[in-house]
Amino acid sequence: MALRPCRECGAQVSTEADTCPHCGIAQPANADSLINVRPGRDPINYPQKKRKRWGLWLGVAIFLFWLVGGFIWLLNMMGVDTDTMLSYSIPKCDSKTTLNLAKQAIEGSPMAKMINITAYEFHDVEEIDYDPNLQKRRCRATALLNSGKHDLQFSLEWANQKEGTVWLQIENID
Repeated sequence: MALRPCRECGAQVSTEADTCPHCGIAQPANADSLINVRPGRDPINYPQKKRKRWGLWLGVAIFLFWLVGGFIWLLNMMGVDTDTMLSYSIPKCDSKTTLNLAKQAIEGSPMAKMINITAYEFHDVEEIDYDPNLQKRRCRATALLNSGKHDLQFSLEWANQKEGTVWLQIENID
């Protein structure tokens, strides 16, 4: 004879008892009632408590916030300008964006429209100069126009850095 908790009231009852002496339920300690029941609780309708982990997630969020903030603080202490770090950078001389802008600048000028100049392609594109403080880049290329091959020099600088718009100026066409 062993003692087990009653499946209804949780009191200790013999496994051989037909009814619980405390609450009167039939077969209070059968093999199906081997679950752990608190006294005064119905084991069938008593919901299991779920472990709440919101405290853990809150701790992780606070840790990440401080980690990112500390990283930005460290960059500022080292003299890195974090405002411009996340902004756009001037396109390279040989990028598709730059070459499309150069084509538009050549073909869109009033003189080019008058004499019907078309830019077909660019070769030997290289950077002449780059000033990171001014965010200005000077480039050189060979442009194949409908009037022949021409050496071209142009510069790129920001029209509006926040929006990422670039201004391209043709400096010289030979």
